[in-house]
Amino acid sequence: MKRKSLWAGVAALAAGLIFVTGGGAATSTTITFTVNSTADSTTPCTIASHKSTGTCTLRGAVLAADALGNDNTIFVIKLAAKTYHLSLGTLGINARTGNTANLVQIVGATAGKKKVPASTIDGSGNAKPASVFELDSPTQMSNVVVTGGSGDTGGGIWMDSALDMENSIVRGNTSCASWTGSACDATSYRAGGGIYMSSGAASPHLSLSKTTVTKNVASFGGGIDNEGGHASSVAIYHSHIDKNVACDAFSHGVCVGGGSGGGVADDGESMLIEYSTVNGNQAGSPAYDINNDESWGGGIYTDEDTTQLFHTVVKGNVAGQYGGGVYAYDLVDFVNSSVTGNVADDEGGGVYYDYLLTSKNSTFAHNVAGGTFECTIGQSSTSCKHTAKGTTGTCATLYPSASSCIDYDGYGGGLYSDGEFAQFIATSISNNVAASITGDATNCGGGLGGGVYTDWTFTLSGGSKITNNTADCGGGIYNYYGGNSVYTFDLADSLMTGNSALEDGGAIWTGGGGSGTLYGMVIAKNYAGRQTGGVWDDQIGSVLLGSGNKIAGNLSTGACKNITLPCK
Repeated sequence: MKRKSLWAGVAALAAGLIFVTGGGAATSTTITFTVNSTADSTTPCTIASHKSTGTCTLRGAVLAADALGNDNTIFVIKLAAKTYHLSLGTLGINARTGNTANLVQIVGATAGKKKVPASTIDGSGNAKPASVFELDSPTQMSNVVVTGGSGDTGGGIWMDSALDMENSIVRGNTSCASWTGSACDATSYRAGGGIYMSSGAASPHLSLSKTTVTKNVASFGGGIDNEGGHASSVAIYHSHIDKNVACDAFSHGVCVGGGSGGGVADDGESMLIEYSTVNGNQAGSPAYDINNDESWGGGIYTDEDTTQLFHTVVKGNVAGQYGGGVYAYDLVDFVNSSVTGNVADDEGGGVYYDYLLTSKNSTFAHNVAGGTFECTIGQSSTSCKHTAKGTTGTCATLYPSASSCIDYDGYGGGLYSDGEFAQFIATSISNNVAASITGDATNCGGGLGGGVYTDWTFTLSGGSKITNNTADCGGGIYNYYGGNSVYTFDLADSLMTGNSALEDGGAIWTGGGGSGTLYGMVIAKNYAGRQTGGVWDDQIGSVLLGSGNKIAGNLSTGACKNITLPCK
């Protein structure tokens, strides 16, 4: 498996906005356009003495910048606190010349003490489909609202170059290839509802600072989709990626289909998210995922790249199948971050990871994997519900008249591992649920791994806490490998308490080829409805007890309260 450098991608992003030539730093010229009309016009603005004269529209400024042909030029387009309604199609920014890609800066106005963006660029008047912007040369935007886009891939912004957005909003855009009036045709949803990063040769780079991407819709990457490949990067600082939807079918505005990457879908080199939120996004419908095999990553979907989250909140996201908060297929790091209140109907209520995960000073709490999910379509509205407790009723008993209903046993309420290695340092995993459907909680046939489900290797240390999680077996941790290889967990100097299992292993369940080592662990006051409130071990010697452990005060209805082998 390849290794990648996050900072190589971020450096490339910065390099995309710096002008150099073979002879060293270039001398740039600045041309300023003051937009003094909200009309949409194909008349290029007139330039005199490096600034616009006479009537100048937004489209006119863009056309003038594209047509000028000078190298090493910064085009500054200034907007007032007004709404600029587009009706003549996508604004295409292409200020490239034969030698040097010029830079276009769109600078809006702000309003109020909080300096909210007050210059709105509205593409809802364009004939559909049409993105608001198509970026073919480096662009910076600040203090703008980009809305009303309807582009076929890239509802709001389609980019094949570097984009730097600051103090801006990308809101209410839809990626769709075919429209009937104001409605997207049922099978026509495309990628990148708010922003789409092209897989073209330019390998685009995106940077967001103090920017909100919200209420955008696509089938893949509801808020942002990066298909730029392994030379592109995304960097998000002090921003909000909230309330976006990745879905390919809707009823009365409610998702009844499949989709991945509700907030962000990334297939680039690297993604960095700092001091930001990824909240309330949705990827597919849990009630309809039987027809959609890849409804992954309610908040974040990453594939073959490095993802790092610092001081970031991933909350209240929903995935139709895997990774309610985060689906990560490669390297993912959490530092001082939280993943809370997310839902997946199958595996990884909080996080589904397939390779390497590192968590330091982070929290995974109140996430749910599995349960009973239904949607009922009415004459004028569609409503969807989710029922998930330790034991959840079946569709037939809970929602007998639903238009569509699915009930699933959950795996990994907090985190699901389908990869190689995870490391938890000073991390809290608490109050997560791997739901069991009524009747399935027999011989560990229900929800497994309330806190963590793993069939690979992981470590827990540094005062970490796994508390108050619930599952059929393995309330805190479920560790199992059925193959010939042996994978282990190593737990040290941490706490496991208040976890519960309907059957076996209130704190830990381990079996098959899995094994574990415990050092300095406090495993107390956990509960199992059948056997071993503390550590269930179905293999003689598969759990090795080092020094300093306190495994006591656990409860179960069976003879072994604290640990199975030896039975105590």
